Amino acid sequence: MEKIYKLQGFLVGYNWYGVKGISKIEITTRKKGLREIETEPLQDFTGYGFQSIVYICLDVYEKVYRENKKYLVEMESKEPIRRIEQGEYNLTEEEEEFIYDPAIEPLKIIRLK
Repeated sequence: MEKIYKLQGFLVGYNWYGVKGISKIEITTRKKGLREIETEPLQDFTGYGFQSIVYICLDVYEKVYRENKKYLVEMESKEPIRRIEQGEYNLTEEEEEFIYDPAIEPLKIIRLK
């Protein structure tokens, strides 16, 4: 049996020029990566254009794989098993519309630790 966690949500941060930015985000990771994110949610996202993160909100979904000689069964939680949230939420109405716009794809990060 193997468990993979999918974290979906958004983050708010600033670039090196002090400009505020928002990014939808989807992280796929294993248990160790999930623990690292839970321990320090506002961790370093400099590789993705942010100098500092001031708010993050992630819903955690669990995907379980089980296999026997004939089948591989994949089960995914329909509802989040928990939420990771840290920082100060101070978004405008326009920024909130961006987050919930289904046409905007999230930044996808795979951390298989």
